[in-house]
Amino acid sequence: EVIEKHALDRYGLTELVTDPQTLERLEPNQELLRTLLALRGHLKGEVLALARRIIRRVVEDLRRRLESEVRRVLSGRINRFRHSPLAVAQNFDPLGTLRKNLKHFDRERRQLVIEQLRFFERNTRRLRWDIILCVDQSGSMADSVIHSAVMAGILAALPAFRIRIVVFDTNVVDLSDYVDDPVETLMRVQLGGGTDIGQRSEEHSLN
Repeated sequence: EVIEKHALDRYGLTELVTDPQTLERLEPNQELLRTLLALRGHLKGEVLALARRIIRRVVEDLRRRLESEVRRVLSGRINRFRHSPLAVAQNFDPLGTLRKNLKHFDRERRQLVIEQLRFFERNTRRLRWDIILCVDQSGSMADSVIHSAVMAGILAALPAFRIRIVVFDTNVVDLSDYVDDPVETLMRVQLGGGTDIGQRSEEHSLN
């Protein structure tokens, strides 16, 4: 706490955690998100509410950039022997579409008229996956904490996955109740300090 206070004074961050107007002038990005998480204990009232909105904007931007790729990878393999009525661009069957529409070839214009597009079906997962994300919340791991919280939110929205997320440094904290909301997960992380992952095993061995 003493070190944090000195850092706030020395680097002129006191205004950042006390003045909403100062915070509003800053560009919402991952660097600012890291700073807000590190200073979360100093945020109060209107500044805290504004910080939450900034964190949500950065998280939602990161989620948009990651979600489509994650869903594509985890939605199952393409089944090239079956077709689906769902028009999904990444499942497009060009050869199947060509064969299906050959009868519509316009000989006068020498053009193929496409009346029906074909899309492959994807194999769905039959068994639920239990995924546990164990995240180091020591001070140097801020980016990993942010990405893990966002990834947990993406996976939690998929029907075939049951997600738990725990964070650790010298203690282990289960944040699974907030897994569907990355902002709430991040607001409960205690960034800072180091990691002593051997402490628990030593205690158990003594017991």
